[in-house]
Amino acid sequence: MGWTGFVAKMNDGKQFASGTPFLFEFFDMPQAYSVNDISEIINHSYFDKDNNLKSYQANEVYENIDRHLIYRERPYCECFIDNL
Repeated sequence: MGWTGFVAKMNDGKQFASGTPFLFEFFDMPQAYSVNDISEIINHSYFDKDNNLKSYQANEVYENIDRHLIYRERPYCECFIDNL
């Protein structure tokens, strides 16, 4: 599978990169933010090490990606115990 990357812009103007090679059910979120804080999704995007917004669609080498700043997919499970 390929890589799906995007940047979530929050209501307060801060932006966070997210990505996954396959799983789309849940994504990790920055602390103190929820899905209700997202004002825009910038598809096929990431931040380079200098915090510049870049497009995955551009013909660039991705050596300058700071992979530690990407919020990744979260494990999915179904809970069969009530009230959890």
